Amino acid sequence: MGQRTGYAQSYTVSRYAGNVGANGREASPAFAVLGKPRDHGGMVMQLATMAILMLVWLQVKHYVADYLLQPKWVLFSKGDMRRAGGYVHAGIHAVGSIPAYLIAGLGLLDIAILCVAEFVVHYLVDFVKVDLSGRIKAGPDTMSYWALHGGDQLLHQLTYSGLIFVALKMIEA
Repeated sequence: MGQRTGYAQSYTVSRYAGNVGANGREASPAFAVLGKPRDHGGMVMQLATMAILMLVWLQVKHYVADYLLQPKWVLFSKGDMRRAGGYVHAGIHAVGSIPAYLIAGLGLLDIAILCVAEFVVHYLVDFVKVDLSGRIKAGPDTMSYWALHGGDQLLHQLTYSGLIFVALKMIEA
């Protein structure tokens, strides 16, 4: 079989040979489970699988943090910047995302950057939802309440898509 040349082959060899990333760091722990890609198609599948694993973790984390780890004192103080509830809640989300970033094999600085970004975005999304809910006096028996709740959840999911995208770009760097 002849020697393959071109971008895909050279990128794969230089990036994944010896389980070391292009940036000189050890490749993602996901490689231990998924194996090293053998060609460009394998590399794409590797990144897709990593992204899906990260998304699954973030989805489960979101359910736990939003529905199981949110006592009344947090729930009822999220709309007040002077009270701890919203900060605690956003912190639980940010810290809970760390395993997703470890799946990608990110370093501490990259993880810290993504955690701070998620903390800020999560806090602001929840704050705006609570503020709007209070202004329009939307209760769980109104369509407005469910539209705000759905919009809040959509923004959180889009945030996860963005965080995964940035994390994958970080492992490329």
